[in-house]
Amino acid sequence: MMNLIQIEQHQGWAEIILDRPARRNALTPALAAQMTTAIEGLSKSAEVAAIVLRGADHCFCSGIDLKALQSNEDPGSEDGVWHPEPIRALHLALYRCPKPLICAWKNMRSMPVPRLFLRVIWSFREPRPFFRLVRFNKAQIFQ
Repeated sequence: MMNLIQIEQHQGWAEIILDRPARRNALTPALAAQMTTAIEGLSKSAEVAAIVLRGADHCFCSGIDLKALQSNEDPGSEDGVWHPEPIRALHLALYRCPKPLICAWKNMRSMPVPRLFLRVIWSFREPRPFFRLVRFNKAQIFQ
């Protein structure tokens, strides 16, 4: 199976980098399975306080790879067939992750400030689940 993600560990945090830039890091079952394994592993690490999710080549993720879905193919899997179970497992891993998940985009055209990152926080541990989108500069998180 091909490597569809990269994991970079830093002091106190880790990055999961989606690595399918030719397809704008579109999600396939194989990519979802690798992300699930990475999130579950980093969630258990005492050395990781937060997990940053980002995509290679300035694109976070264009969503589900519709071309692969329509053809029922998963180019990164062992049998080459689209299986929906890993997508569901990824959603559950994101839901169950006890650490903050930060989604980062670089150089968004719609943002006036270059090198702006967005932080997305999902919290299902609170009395009421919430979703928050916060803008901040790279220097504020990567110090």
